[in-house]
Amino acid sequence: MNTQKIELGLIANDTDDLLSVLLASESHRLVGYLSLALFPTISFVAEESHNYFVSRNLRKPATPLFDRYKTAIKKSRAIIKLFNDTEGGSGGLIKSIDLFQEKSSLWMNAGKSGLLGSVSKLLQPDIGVYFLDENPIYMTPLGFSAMGKTKNEIELLSEKDFKDIPDQSKAFGEEIGKYFGAILSLLSLYRIPSHYEPSPTVPPELNITHNDFHSGELYKRIANGANLKEANLAPVLFLILSQVNIAHLLLPRLFPLGSNLLLRMQFLTAYHAISSLSEIQNDIDPELASSFSSKSILTTIPDVRKIRNVLAHYGLGEGKKYVGSSADALNDVVKGFCGMSKSELLEASSIQLREISDWSCNRFSKSKLKDLRALFGDHT
Repeated sequence: MNTQKIELGLIANDTDDLLSVLLASESHRLVGYLSLALFPTISFVAEESHNYFVSRNLRKPATPLFDRYKTAIKKSRAIIKLFNDTEGGSGGLIKSIDLFQEKSSLWMNAGKSGLLGSVSKLLQPDIGVYFLDENPIYMTPLGFSAMGKTKNEIELLSEKDFKDIPDQSKAFGEEIGKYFGAILSLLSLYRIPSHYEPSPTVPPELNITHNDFHSGELYKRIANGANLKEANLAPVLFLILSQVNIAHLLLPRLFPLGSNLLLRMQFLTAYHAISSLSEIQNDIDPELASSFSSKSILTTIPDVRKIRNVLAHYGLGEGKKYVGSSADALNDVVKGFCGMSKSELLEASSIQLREISDWSCNRFSKSKLKDLRALFGDHT
């Protein structure tokens, strides 16, 4: 058994699936929305493939992405981890979202001064929400995590800096594209074939829309709708719900059912969402808390942390002892750890995500939030 070849194959599989979607979405009318919603997934594949090459002392993809943007990639990928990020946990995430919201408000109100500017600022929205059909999947302050900037750089942004952000974001995106192209070239040197197909995998009927809000009013509605005891939890709760909706409702429409990347994103999102919500379960709506407090994938799946480790990285670790003669090494490892096949683990993760998503849609759907939309701003 050549473990390294198997692990490089796992990187190739995820890169193929991701590139198939990204290349198909280039000409899609929703390319901007999709790129932002997929950015944590993009960052996951980029960071973990880079970490694998470094940890194994292998040749790295010949691009400067991780020389220039290592911290930005790391923090964008950390969105998937939610409260389980290594920098500050729930408190750190709250501070980051507060910072993003502060800069979002500054950006959307840039250039307004004097009496008319003051009046305009009272009417001008400072947050946008994207919806997949009726379900929220993204809030615009997170866009700062997709700009290639570190937290310290974001803190220093002033009004005059915003004019350069589109060009900076474009440069960041181009470097990411070059990195994935370099992965394919590098893998070919290790005789790992690529099978990505730039076919129209993005459903043409995909319906993503956008509404602008005043953040204070939106967060107040979220706090009330979720019965939050701590109002400052509203932004991070909305982030959790949005990430759940991306994993549960958007990704299955983009990636094929047997995709390892779909399994990784659905399981990891369910794992981190339940872990984060469990941390604040006494401060949220009892109905939401009851959907996972007595039974969740964290308590019902054997060796769930080992499953998390193997799906969060490309090295098989101790799981390599379970690799057999089948063509699906990851299935062997998952089954060896918890007795479930990949498809069974995907189903369990999907059920967990659906319970949270259904609760979210009952309270924060596009229709439920319609009366809260800002008078001005963009509405589609």
